[in-house]
Amino acid sequence: MVKFFQLYRQLNKKQKEAVDAIEGSVMVIAGPGTGKTQILTLRIANILQKTDTPPGGILALTFTESGAKEMRRRLRELIGPEAGNVRIHTYHGFAASIISEFDDHFPHLFRARQITDIEAEQLIREILKQKKFVKLRPFGDPNFYVGKIISAISNAKREAWTPEIIRAFAKNEIKRIQEDESLLSLRGATKGQLKAEALKRIEKCERTMIFADVYEAYEKSKR
Repeated sequence: MVKFFQLYRQLNKKQKEAVDAIEGSVMVIAGPGTGKTQILTLRIANILQKTDTPPGGILALTFTESGAKEMRRRLRELIGPEAGNVRIHTYHGFAASIISEFDDHFPHLFRARQITDIEAEQLIREILKQKKFVKLRPFGDPNFYVGKIISAISNAKREAWTPEIIRAFAKNEIKRIQEDESLLSLRGATKGQLKAEALKRIEKCERTMIFADVYEAYEKSKR
């Protein structure tokens, strides 16, 4: 526990109060990058050190897979191999494990489990290997857009935008650009043709339509 005391000494008064509160509920209100994960990890280590609570009797939940991994890593540095017995999950991951373990109680949800961040990345990588998505696999870094696509899908779901809605929006936008006379060049060799700015907007819409296809393939692959 040498590492524990080294890190504990670096905490301020309020942070120490949270770590020392090994019984009852504690609410920590703090912004990003203020040490919330560190406090939670140290509190878990403190509970295991000062009580007879077994590692398997502790449940820690985070929002992201990366956050869960980081908490496991830090806890392992504090208490060693026993950290592997502490249940650290994302909210979705924990819910999925409950549904899987007690599937007879959730027959309507058993097949609709949430996938992890890692599984989502693997799924998108496989989808992008299809020839029609070559534009989303830059030479030298074919996985460049994977994270951006996952984030875009998450945002689309939050706004209730289906692949069909996105595709229709992009098509309508292309049509609107093509019919807008103010976007036509008025001089030179390109007179009567769409300006470079308009062509870039159309290209962006075409990429949006490709994204809609990836989004659709992603949803089908999860079933």
